[in-house]
Amino acid sequence: MSTPPNDRGRVTDAIARDLLARAAHIDQDSTQLAHLRAAAVEAGISEAAFDEALREWRADSTRARMTTSWHQRILPNLGGFVVGWGALAVLAAADRLLDAAPLVHKMTDPLGLLVGALVAARLRARTATIIMGGLAVSQGAEFLMDLLAHGSAIQGFYAHVGLMVAGIGGVAAS
Repeated sequence: MSTPPNDRGRVTDAIARDLLARAAHIDQDSTQLAHLRAAAVEAGISEAAFDEALREWRADSTRARMTTSWHQRILPNLGGFVVGWGALAVLAAADRLLDAAPLVHKMTDPLGLLVGALVAARLRARTATIIMGGLAVSQGAEFLMDLLAHGSAIQGFYAHVGLMVAGIGGVAAS
């Protein structure tokens, strides 16, 4: 059923649905579902119909996340790791070529890892961002401790692993 052209205060049911859907989409970042449900009821939509639409929407968004192919999940993370470890290797090679002091080498570690974390974040590779960022934080903390102690402040395998786990855990928690 079409609306007469001279009646500007009325729209067809299809247009009303499109307008509500578009308005909800525009306001989705700040609209709570309770407010949206109330607006739907006020617009003459039953709560049962709204709840069914909400259930379908949630199922579709879950399905969309589940159907992401492996290469869409793995390749960005791999890219972040490759760039980070590559930057770390280039900086380490430069340290060796320049015969840099051990403290300079300690300073370049977090920089290389930070490059990897930034690239991973840009690629939206969450796993690589957390790991590379956490390792950058832990190596940066170790550099500061070594700088203040005028030598190697962290001694032993377990101390290094603990510091790395703390850095990764801290980044993951934030």
